[in-house]
Amino acid sequence: MVWPTTSPTPVQPAAAEPVAATPASSRPATGRTDTTRPEGTPTPPAPLTPPPDEEPEDSPRVAGALRTWVERGLMAVLAALTGLGVALWVGVGRTTAVVVAAGLLVLVPVAAWIAASVPGPDHPEN
Repeated sequence: MVWPTTSPTPVQPAAAEPVAATPASSRPATGRTDTTRPEGTPTPPAPLTPPPDEEPEDSPRVAGALRTWVERGLMAVLAALTGLGVALWVGVGRTTAVVVAAGLLVLVPVAAWIAASVPGPDHPEN
């Protein structure tokens, strides 16, 4: 009997043969979990720190310095706006109030930089 090429019943795939598990005692005890390297190939050491001339831009030192200057800049803008508002509220002319605000915009970050460059005490107990 010849079966038609399209059958009304779906064709069942052949059952997969079960794969026997490798017992743990027959596997080599290398202690490695990385199996992509051929056996006996040494793992290269990872660099601990980048060379001094190749410091990444997102390093903590650069991020800390950037954050410090952003904070100083925001403090200067806040001081300038406050100074402008107070000068106008007191009744000083607009030109004078703007000059005062511009002076504060420059003076505050410079003062913060100078204050940060002053060495601290040698001993915290003093």
